[in-house]
Amino acid sequence: MSSREQIGRFEVNLDRLLGSGGFGQVFRAVDQTASPPLYVAAKRGRVADLRREAQILELVAGHPAIIELHGFVEDPRPGGRAFLFLEICSGGELFDRLIDSGCLSERAARPFARNIAEALRHCLSRGIAHRDVKLENVMLSAEDPSALKLIDFGLACQVPLAPDGSVEPVLLYDGVGSKSWMAPELFFASAGYHAPPVDCWAYGVLVFSLLSGFFPFDEAKASDWRFARLAQSVANGVGPCDAIFRMYNRSCPFSPAAREFCDALLTIDATARATIEQCLNHTWLTPPPSTATARGAYLDDDVVYRTAERALAAGEEEGLVAPPPPDGAPRLMRQTARVLCAPP
Repeated sequence: MSSREQIGRFEVNLDRLLGSGGFGQVFRAVDQTASPPLYVAAKRGRVADLRREAQILELVAGHPAIIELHGFVEDPRPGGRAFLFLEICSGGELFDRLIDSGCLSERAARPFARNIAEALRHCLSRGIAHRDVKLENVMLSAEDPSALKLIDFGLACQVPLAPDGSVEPVLLYDGVGSKSWMAPELFFASAGYHAPPVDCWAYGVLVFSLLSGFFPFDEAKASDWRFARLAQSVANGVGPCDAIFRMYNRSCPFSPAAREFCDALLTIDATARATIEQCLNHTWLTPPPSTATARGAYLDDDVVYRTAERALAAGEEEGLVAPPPPDGAPRLMRQTARVLCAPP
């Protein structure tokens, strides 16, 4: 027998669990007042947490790459929970797309990278920093291969804006985020940090992962040997992308523009890190978005990369073919990535 609960104008199907985590649970629901009925995702959690997230979603509403809020309902009973009603994304997580493909060509990754950057710029224009940018928090559409939605604003925070619309340099002291995506300064949050560069670092990890098929390191702190070696290489004048691939005795296969783009974001010094506005004006993001996709398949522990349809017909083209990651990287992504992305 199905278990359904009426929450305001929404009927929540408690038998249709769409996801769960530290935030609570997500169920399938339907807005019965819509014509035709509108299916939505019902996120159940603590009242204070979801009320705050609803307020933030209202502030950033109206952007095509940000999840749409359909409603927020509190249970008035003592100890009651709250429900956040959100649009359903039909294409799954960007993380799963990457796992399925192995990695993406620059041509395929660029529209995703641009849409995410535009969503983050919109958030900042409304005085919001996301603070949990990661592959799992980008949902795709089954209908439009380049469309995406930035989700999960549970760790987002408000940042004060100056009269000219720029972000005021106010320090924060709570080291939040998912550990593989956290900027170096977050591991010393008690010293204070600025929120926008934190999103830029995570965005850089995301773009690097899309292009390479693996995470650059487990955590951006000295106890992670990869990050420690990266920091030493950068101190010796080596760019972040080259430094990461040298750990695997490989040359960085990215185009010069993509390497420069990722290097600017994976800058350890937060004050020198590229801003989202600089990213959107960068050469690598300026070509028109394409809906081309990379294809990949797993064979044992190796990734078999194939060219896109046009490359097969017309010959290889720069930026169209996805490079294979270093040995062992597919195993890292497939078996441990979700553990590495868990909140500390």
